[in-house]
Amino acid sequence: MRKSPIDISELSNGVIVASEHIPTARSVSIGLWIEVGSGSEDPNYNGISHFFEHVVFKGTTKRSVLQLASEIEETGGRLNAYTSREHTCFYARVIHEELPLALDTLCDLVCNPLLRSSDIAKERKVINEEIRSYFDVPEEIAYDAFSMRHFNGQGLAYPIAGDLSSVSKIGAKQLRSHHKFILEQAPVWVVAAGNVDHQWLVQQTEELLATKTSTHRSGVVKHTYGKGKGAEQLRRDVKQSNIVIGASVPCSGDESKRAALGLFNRMFGGASSSRLFQSIREKHGLAYSVYSALDSYRSCRAFTINLGTNPLRHEKVVHLLRKEIDRTLKEGFSEDELARSKKALLGSLKLRWDSPSFHSNRLAGQLIRKGSWTSLSEFETLLYKITLDDVLAAGNELFAYDNWTAVAVIPEESDDIDFSSLLSFK
Repeated sequence: MRKSPIDISELSNGVIVASEHIPTARSVSIGLWIEVGSGSEDPNYNGISHFFEHVVFKGTTKRSVLQLASEIEETGGRLNAYTSREHTCFYARVIHEELPLALDTLCDLVCNPLLRSSDIAKERKVINEEIRSYFDVPEEIAYDAFSMRHFNGQGLAYPIAGDLSSVSKIGAKQLRSHHKFILEQAPVWVVAAGNVDHQWLVQQTEELLATKTSTHRSGVVKHTYGKGKGAEQLRRDVKQSNIVIGASVPCSGDESKRAALGLFNRMFGGASSSRLFQSIREKHGLAYSVYSALDSYRSCRAFTINLGTNPLRHEKVVHLLRKEIDRTLKEGFSEDELARSKKALLGSLKLRWDSPSFHSNRLAGQLIRKGSWTSLSEFETLLYKITLDDVLAAGNELFAYDNWTAVAVIPEESDDIDFSSLLSFK
């Protein structure tokens, strides 16, 4: 029997180290994931995870800001980071000979940041400019307003970067407290894929993360599905109306249900061949951008319909949206649509299969979300067992919830949108 390419170990301090050995790869993708994001923050200091992700690059006890920018870059590699609602990730992509440098740098960023007041003040200006840049993107405004209304006070309601008010309150004291929480409590994952030796990775990570003293997985924030509902319209100096309509459902832990909902999303609005795109854009020409999306969190999944249209077309767009939803829930999809969606989903996975970055991100995402790993062949078997009835059941469950929420960013002189037909589908 062929040995699994996946190895998983737990260090003495609770850090999980996982790797996928790809012997033909000449590079390694490695990430350090911290299970802390905007969804677990004190609303008064919303954006602190994102702020921490930024400011650690200002220098550590071992490296200056220039060294952090240049050491990996000069090898041809890449060093970066991002924050989401549920985690913060520092990652690197390097040729396999430079893996020791990449791992040391990632652990250095997380364990030894200087967090100097002068750097914090400077980076606050940068983050404020990032936040202001979103003010000019109606799609961002609409989605953030949707999240705020739909998740209604839960952590998932708040923007990842925070707002100008919350960021102004974040100083050295708060960032050092956040860093202390990471070292003493937050779950941390080190995940690599490519030409990597697992035992070496475990040994080196144990040494480099020695200052992380413990892990408390029971402290991970789990969100319930959104219970906000109703509609909100924001008037801005824009020429086009940007609309977000959506709902969320609890996660069941059933991977077949998750895949069925993913297929529903793809066939309904998640692809150019989808019902929504073909009707609203291709047949009626009412929107340039129109799509549905499915965001998965630890305890819920959020489904949204997103589009931008001329304010004079509000009534027609709303009518067509409702028509496509009713048609889909009543008639379902065809066997041909389902077969094409399965083929496309598997094809997109296989197209990314040669990338170590894809492997490390997929492995980390699965381990953090469900604590186990599903191979491509296992996923393919699961996917092909899903029937049209499974897909329609997932869609009907989604549309049966009474937490449908609609938000629109519309021109100042525009008439309001009547969302009443899109807030209940029972």
